[in-house]
Amino acid sequence: MIASVNLASAVTKAISRAANTAGRKHIQLDFKESPLMEAQADASHVGQILDNYLSNAIKYSPPETTVTVLLVGEADQVRVLVKDQGPGLTAEDLDRAFGDYARLSSQPTAGEPSMGLDLSQVKRLIEGMGGNVGVESVPGHGATFWVALPRN
Repeated sequence: MIASVNLASAVTKAISRAANTAGRKHIQLDFKESPLMEAQADASHVGQILDNYLSNAIKYSPPETTVTVLLVGEADQVRVLVKDQGPGLTAEDLDRAFGDYARLSSQPTAGEPSMGLDLSQVKRLIEGMGGNVGVESVPGHGATFWVALPRN
């Protein structure tokens, strides 16, 4: 159900759920509290998407690194960015990251299995809420996956 969602609260809860997994790899989860930023979204789907993005960032990051979550308020939307320090994505991976059944070239750093939503499902859920998704990456320098949702 689409309603007003406090994204800072949603991120804090997702980080709490990911803390044990990150701790096993000695990965720090960094989220700087930001001013109240609300978006029109389905809170349940936002939680699933944040869990997916954090899980992937942890899975593809080497031990002793940091995964950073940022909220960026723009005129008509709020973006949630999840940045890792993993291997990054190739140009080919970037082109097909959100495609159906896409298998990307990066490998988990501790042999973790793939679970949860795939990125094509994330894209469909976000677009169904009037938002969009994207990824930015340079091979060898990590990746930043983001979602943008309509602002209240």
